[in-house]
Amino acid sequence: DLNDESNFRDLTKPMGALNPQRLKEFIERFESFDDAMIPPFMYGSHYSTSAGVVLHFLVRMHPFASLHRQLQGGHFDVADRLFSSVSRTWDMCTGQSAAEVKELTPEWYCNPSFLKNTNQFKLGTSQDGESLGDVILPPWAKGSPEKFVEVM
Repeated sequence: DLNDESNFRDLTKPMGALNPQRLKEFIERFESFDDAMIPPFMYGSHYSTSAGVVLHFLVRMHPFASLHRQLQGGHFDVADRLFSSVSRTWDMCTGQSAAEVKELTPEWYCNPSFLKNTNQFKLGTSQDGESLGDVILPPWAKGSPEKFVEVM
């Protein structure tokens, strides 16, 4: 329901702060971290690295697919770790995982092609038998990456 404000992300907070329980754990880790060589930190992974987030979301596009394969020894990462579904990614980034704090790249707001596997890359099959192709969109997008980006 796009008319329900509770369905929208609170943009006043970073991804790592959207889940109150997870934020509490991040703060506790920060406050209790004691290492002479490493300063305290909130997130163990960075929310906007080019090698992490950018390649994760843009894996279906050139030159990002080639860069992704370079980082993975010449192959795509295992299918279960690739970007495959908007709702799955939302659940991962707002759930209990301390490793998932990805922010969105600009393409989410202007370039629907990152959601399509127009290059027919063989992205593999997930453990539940799903063959990865185009990104699975929320129902309100009606299967249209263009509509998804327009509403975003």
